Amino acid sequence: MLDTVTSAARTVTNTVQKVQEQPKPQPVQPQNTQPATTQNVASGSASEKNGLDSNLATGLIKKGFGIISNAVNSAVERRQEIERIAKENAPILVLPEGKYNLPTNPEDYIANSRLREDVSFWKDKELGNNTDGKTDNNFSPTDVGNMNNENAFLDLDNDARGTLGDKNAPIFYRFEEGKDGKPPTMTYHFFYPYNDAPSAHGVDFNHEGDWERVTYELDPDTLKPVNALLSAHEGGERIPFGELQKDSNTNRPFVFPANGSHANYAEPGTSSLPFGAKDYTVSDKNNDGIINENDGAVLFDTQRDLREVTSQNWYPNNDSKGIHWGEIGEIKYSTGPYGPSSQKGSVEIEEKESKSLLDRFKDSLIIANLSYGR
Repeated sequence: MLDTVTSAARTVTNTVQKVQEQPKPQPVQPQNTQPATTQNVASGSASEKNGLDSNLATGLIKKGFGIISNAVNSAVERRQEIERIAKENAPILVLPEGKYNLPTNPEDYIANSRLREDVSFWKDKELGNNTDGKTDNNFSPTDVGNMNNENAFLDLDNDARGTLGDKNAPIFYRFEEGKDGKPPTMTYHFFYPYNDAPSAHGVDFNHEGDWERVTYELDPDTLKPVNALLSAHEGGERIPFGELQKDSNTNRPFVFPANGSHANYAEPGTSSLPFGAKDYTVSDKNNDGIINENDGAVLFDTQRDLREVTSQNWYPNNDSKGIHWGEIGEIKYSTGPYGPSSQKGSVEIEEKESKSLLDRFKDSLIIANLSYGR
């Protein structure tokens, strides 16, 4: 289990300041003085299936880690070191207000869903039902993890779509060792119960379930973040880690998910999408030069409850893609996505020439400097 966050008041403080003005942060009274905690990362409970990735050992026998190689042979110490790395740079999400914008616990989603199989040109086949009040056809997160059927999907109860968001929802991480010339990575997985995607030319692309990711490419020797890969729709972008806006108290990065679609961006503003659609993150609505709760900003600390993803009962244990987390629609854009699996780990982005953050966003609404914590 990760250490409890030391500050009993490390919640929303307030502020996004314009970079060009460089004022000192102006903290406000925290809205919640209960200390944020993290749970279930290293419980070692019977519910954990496989523990950490078997490739982790080689990633930890590295110079400068403050531990000796024979100690790394201990599974417990190996786990603790990965937890430390995950916790150290866990992003802080700057979310817009709205019933579809908070992450949720995947187990709560399962508890409010039917398990079905898509059948072409015929009625879908029901495999289980957690929504009809009966018990003889219930299914569990373990059943989801054991499924080896890429046509299976979780069909969320429509009445639950806007009710499952939780400010204390768990966030999931995975460390992967570098291979084939690629660096080691740390990926954070966020799950939202419903994607209220922007429309294009009157066509909606909404779908149940939405898995988003932030991946850090790590230095092979120090395992410090070098680049951040932010998932957005079918791709995303690579940002030099040093150019991400950081919390002045914890030095952890801020990420700006878009309203409804949850696509991740490095700063607030508006982003144009194909077919005339647009993404909107939280912004300076009242034009006072700062972004805070008065603008509808909700700061979500992913460090609060951080769990290793491959240890979850719903994680596919058969090297398959798993099942769709949401109803299978007529087109892929209205279909619930596959969740984390051995085939869906770090964010993948097409190779292209790297640009600096300022070059890519020089015309954006605000370049923000947030303060979060005490």
